[in-house]
Amino acid sequence: MSGIRESRGVPALKFGPRTARLLCLLVPLCSSACDKPTPPIVALAQPVFGTATMSGHIRFVGTPPERKMIDVSTCQTGTKALQEETIVVGVNGGLKEVVITLNDAPTTSGNQQLAATLDQIDCRYVPHVLALQVGQPLSITSSDSCFHNVYLRGTNTEGRNYNFQRAGIVETVNFDRPGIVETRCNVHPWMNASIVVTGSPFFAVSAADGSFTISRVPAGRYEVVAWHPILGKKTATIDVAADGAIEVNFEFGT
Repeated sequence: MSGIRESRGVPALKFGPRTARLLCLLVPLCSSACDKPTPPIVALAQPVFGTATMSGHIRFVGTPPERKMIDVSTCQTGTKALQEETIVVGVNGGLKEVVITLNDAPTTSGNQQLAATLDQIDCRYVPHVLALQVGQPLSITSSDSCFHNVYLRGTNTEGRNYNFQRAGIVETVNFDRPGIVETRCNVHPWMNASIVVTGSPFFAVSAADGSFTISRVPAGRYEVVAWHPILGKKTATIDVAADGAIEVNFEFGT
């Protein structure tokens, strides 16, 4: 069964077992039992929210790597200059685009949530890192007039292609199991993005200054995972009290 559901049929590109195992080694958040894919979440139960808040900062320690300029001359006319978005460090070492999740939160469907959006602007994906919940719709669109081909693949999803011949086209996609989905454009090789699909609504993506907040967390003990597409993951175990506020900080470096 595919991990992706879509608004209209598109032929699937299937990976063999050897390729799937290789992808597992490349994806830090993947289960170690990659030969047994995560089963789809079919329960439509609503999540149980609490009143606690978890917040913190993600910092990069050391000298961040240089963000090289990308040649976008093959993109549409008037495209703005583009820097690599692999490791983006802001003021005071704040690390952007780290996904923070609560591993032990109850898994539920996000089919009642508003759609998340992945856009294509000046031959780059916006946002570069996106998180959403299982069952939450994803609207993939393009603001560019040039042709794009969006290719999605992940350890828990079959490969899918979507063609965008002009601006304004929208494809709606749903994921029925947690995992990481890598996004590529087969026309413009520098275009890439990461989509993290979570099993609960308790997640966040760090802002330009490295800050994040997850609200309405139920009381309990959780493993907090901070994941970056290049730098890997960090974990911490926390105890959340009802009506409490807890701060969790992570540091990354090369």
